[in-house]
Amino acid sequence: MLPLSLVRDPAQASVLLDPDRLRVLSELTEPDSASGVARRLALPRQQVNYYVRDLEKTGLVDFIEERKRGTAWNT
Repeated sequence: MLPLSLVRDPAQASVLLDPDRLRVLSELTEPDSASGVARRLALPRQQVNYYVRDLEKTGLVDFIEERKRGTAWNT
């Protein structure tokens, strides 16, 4: 069971009123990519990215690192 926290900041409370943002936050108890969270919640990755940015702006999640995916090109 996750610990409960009291949200006093109006901006944080506003972000958490959206059920999908709250679902994304609950999936981020451990670091994960937007793609991983999107897969588990059956949401588009772009939408999860948008929600994570909102959660980050209000201080509800912290950015850890960015990983580039794709094919490496040799020149």
